Amino acid sequence: MQIEQHEERSTVTSRGQLVIPASLRKKLGIGEGTQVVIWEQGGQLILQPITSGFVRNLRGALREHAVGTPVDSGELPSKQ
Repeated sequence: MQIEQHEERSTVTSRGQLVIPASLRKKLGIGEGTQVVIWEQGGQLILQPITSGFVRNLRGALREHAVGTPVDSGELPSKQ
């Protein structure tokens, strides 16, 4: 399976803001007010827009841990 890549360049402002180029915003359905999850993996930043398509793809992902389903305590994060 080949992953489609699209590269653009942007600059971080003095306030830590980053402009997502219009071509990528349009392609990914990112509009004003769209929330974005950002995480670091292996020294790279990964941005995931929280769009209706993304939420639709999550349906069923948590089915195995539906309300009322026992959860193994080994699966819970430790308290710090």
